[in-house]
Amino acid sequence: MWISDEVRAILSPFPIFFNNLDLTNWLFPKQDKGRGLLEREITMITVPGRPGGIITGKRTPARFISQEVLIACESAEELRKKLEELNEILHTETSEPLQFGDELDRTYFAMYAGAQEGYEIDGFYTATINFLCSDPYKYAEPKKIPFADSAVTMYNNGTVEVEPIITINVASPSTFLSLGDGTEKFNQIGRQIDVSNEEPYNKYTEVFDRLGNNLTGWAIADEIDGGTVQGSFLTDGQGFRANSYGATSTLWRGPALKQSLPSLTQDFRIDAFITVKQEATNQFGRAEVYLLNAAGERIAKLAMKNTGELNSSNIGEINIRGIDDSHNIIQTAGVRPRLWNDFYGVLRLERIGNKFTAYISRIDKGIYNTAWSGTFTDYEGLYLDPLAAIQIHVGQSGANTFISDMAIHRVIVYRVNDPLANQVPNIVEAGDEVVFDHVNKNILINGESRIDLKDFAGRYFTLPKGKNTLYMLPSDIGTAKIEIRERYR
Repeated sequence: MWISDEVRAILSPFPIFFNNLDLTNWLFPKQDKGRGLLEREITMITVPGRPGGIITGKRTPARFISQEVLIACESAEELRKKLEELNEILHTETSEPLQFGDELDRTYFAMYAGAQEGYEIDGFYTATINFLCSDPYKYAEPKKIPFADSAVTMYNNGTVEVEPIITINVASPSTFLSLGDGTEKFNQIGRQIDVSNEEPYNKYTEVFDRLGNNLTGWAIADEIDGGTVQGSFLTDGQGFRANSYGATSTLWRGPALKQSLPSLTQDFRIDAFITVKQEATNQFGRAEVYLLNAAGERIAKLAMKNTGELNSSNIGEINIRGIDDSHNIIQTAGVRPRLWNDFYGVLRLERIGNKFTAYISRIDKGIYNTAWSGTFTDYEGLYLDPLAAIQIHVGQSGANTFISDMAIHRVIVYRVNDPLANQVPNIVEAGDEVVFDHVNKNILINGESRIDLKDFAGRYFTLPKGKNTLYMLPSDIGTAKIEIRERYR
């Protein structure tokens, strides 16, 4: 823009930030509306013969913020480019932070909702940009306060209640974890034991844990599904990757290694952490973990693969096998095609008695998302061989371009312990991180949603204006902190 810094300062008395970008690099704000007094909706009913009415409800509707702007360019051609850039910035898929220079300590969350155009002449353009704040409140910066032992006292200085996020770093195992204010306001996972006749126990005992940082203890495997074992693995310190896939053939091929468990395991859970990230639709490949019995036969498989199916989608597959039969518990691309094409996450299979539970979830920044699960009960006893060994494999098919970012990062096997009648399972272990996220109505253990553990009577509570005190039980469970973001009308 050709306008001088002096004129710019007059035209732009304060900046506007949207999605953390300063919009005054593209435009000059003039006048805005919608940041003043909030609207209020009141509903009521009338009663015949009675004056007035009876108020039945009150709510704060969404907020609309309108901003008049001027864009000044040296030419019409430059203006067209500026408008292209601005359209790219404004058209977000979700509500994003919106800040104004006269209240930089407050943040609105807004989505661009269109514009009313003014005039355009000789590189000058005016419009009124509209933002929709589906959440009508504005927010202060997040505030984090540590618990002192098992309690925390904090002040909500906003003008309305807030939803807290409480993070607990567990120091000792427990059958329950509870947070509350000492009255009816509480949230909880698990349950407390009756110390007179119950005792805690560990549901899982780790029997096998192999990181992808070294190849010690692994032997070359004999077979893979639909192809031949070829090539070799390498480790980049973070995962097992193919060093080579061997000679080109029409079948699947690639390296495969196996390693025995310390002992046969009947009831088990296996977690396999895998990457399969497709960079182009003509790339194909698979990363697989096989479960073997004492005879070296494959009794189950966990796989993430891309064969071109479903618009070249990554397909997550977990199946179990018997002598003459197999069953897919999961075989899906997720809730939509190509959802998992940038997959890093976990594939899990658990067997307790004759019941199988399968689970696949992508992991993004430590948080489990886009999960899929399935169950199967083996009433005929076809798939109940004890687990004896683990086999890993990455492969490519024919002369197709292979997916370069494929790795098996870690494989963990747990024995599922059989409890006595008076035993209650621990739901957290030392080293776990538990998050009670009252903003998103979720409870996470190590990034994985565990609302299945939530106490039925527990609630995702809010903290009113003013002083609040919360207590944590067990009192020696570990260290904790609370995070709030005060909000204002």
